[in-house]
Amino acid sequence: MDVADELTLLGQDSECPGSDSTRQYNVFTGYWPSCDTATILIMAMGEKTMKKGGFVTAMSVHGSITKKDAEHFLTIFADTLRASLQQDARIALPGIGVFTVEERAARTGRNPGNGQEIRIPAKKVVKFKTAKEIANAVA
Repeated sequence: MDVADELTLLGQDSECPGSDSTRQYNVFTGYWPSCDTATILIMAMGEKTMKKGGFVTAMSVHGSITKKDAEHFLTIFADTLRASLQQDARIALPGIGVFTVEERAARTGRNPGNGQEIRIPAKKVVKFKTAKEIANAVA
């Protein structure tokens, strides 16, 4: 069963959203001519949230690599990102965005249950600034 069959079973058209009716799913290549891999997979899953498995599948299809290699790459990426951020590194990924670690100052808050003041300690937080290409793509 291909993605077009899955979409039919889900009650969806086999066309890419926003395309005209001449751009049908190509059963030989497995792509809609005007769709990216993520759009195709999200449509096939019938969900708006792409989870790790769907992301790994999208990477493997788009990169013409095995799912095992895509998952390995994603694991290495996450481990490297985590280790770098633990060292307070600024990570700039052109076309994706910039990860930074910032110190959030200690502050006074309120317990919503009883309204009593509480002290919230200082902590480090990860910030992410999206690259213009991604921000413009979703705008």
